[in-house]
Amino acid sequence: MSKLHKIYFAKSNVDNNVSSFVVFWRNFKSSEMLIVRQRTEQMKLNFIFVAVILLLLSLQLTACGGAVVSPTPTSIVSTPAQTPTAAQTPTAAQTPTAAQTPTAAQTPTAIEVPNNADVLEVLPRILNAKNDCDFDPGKGWTCNEDLSNSEHNKNILSWSTSSNVSGVNFQPSSGVLSPGEKITVTISIANRTCPATANFYFKGPVKTITVSWSCDAPTIAVDQTSLDPSSCTSQSNGNYQCTVTLSDDEGGANWTSSSDVGATFDPASGTVHESGETITITVGCLSGTLSFHGPTNTATVSWSCTTPSATPTSSFIQSIVPFFELV
Repeated sequence: MSKLHKIYFAKSNVDNNVSSFVVFWRNFKSSEMLIVRQRTEQMKLNFIFVAVILLLLSLQLTACGGAVVSPTPTSIVSTPAQTPTAAQTPTAAQTPTAAQTPTAAQTPTAIEVPNNADVLEVLPRILNAKNDCDFDPGKGWTCNEDLSNSEHNKNILSWSTSSNVSGVNFQPSSGVLSPGEKITVTISIANRTCPATANFYFKGPVKTITVSWSCDAPTIAVDQTSLDPSSCTSQSNGNYQCTVTLSDDEGGANWTSSSDVGATFDPASGTVHESGETITITVGCLSGTLSFHGPTNTATVSWSCTTPSATPTSSFIQSIVPFFELV
């Protein structure tokens, strides 16, 4: 190869290398410009996206009555690609959870107030015949119960009465109560032997209230504490007939009788009431005790009688009678 050819060949290689480098450089610059444009477009899109998010948040906060948080420009310019993290600050905007405090408004459960709504009120719940009722020996006991409807209740209450024993009368026996209304029910209990118990039932719309009644064991008494022949009637057989009145202080009391002088009683036992009962006693001339036994006590009557001794005159006459009979 000649020197001229070598120089030409070298120049051709240089030209080819230069051309390749130019092509490479143009392609590199084109790629770099494309990347710059893409990044610029991406930044624009990011900026628009952030602006839209902030606008929506602003509108939402305005609708909820909250304060609009204006974004700081520095957070957008410094790290545009990471600005979405700033957009996630809506966690502060989620404070509207405080607006959900209507849970406090759900306290209306307390407005269901009176626990006694629709419940009939009855007082008193316990009745003692001697302390809480009036007694008539011919009829029995009369007691009073107060019924009421709470003023907090908005409903009319209907009620009725009943008892677990016979001889009980309610006046009135049923009815209705308006809110805040009260009424007195009179209960009549027929005479019965005490001790005794009974239940009175007051039925309302929600439940039935039970009132308990009881009469204590009564005490018996006799109208005289001592007797002697002067207070009784003598009989031809040498006995005496006496009368006493037996009674109790409440209801009816079962009683029996006895004596230590062989006396007889008519009647000898039974049930006595406060109105009293007459007892006839037949007794000889022997001093002793007449007893009446009740549920809680014994009433006693002392009986005093002495046989009259024969007078001296009568003894003398009796001694000379045989002499005159002989003559």
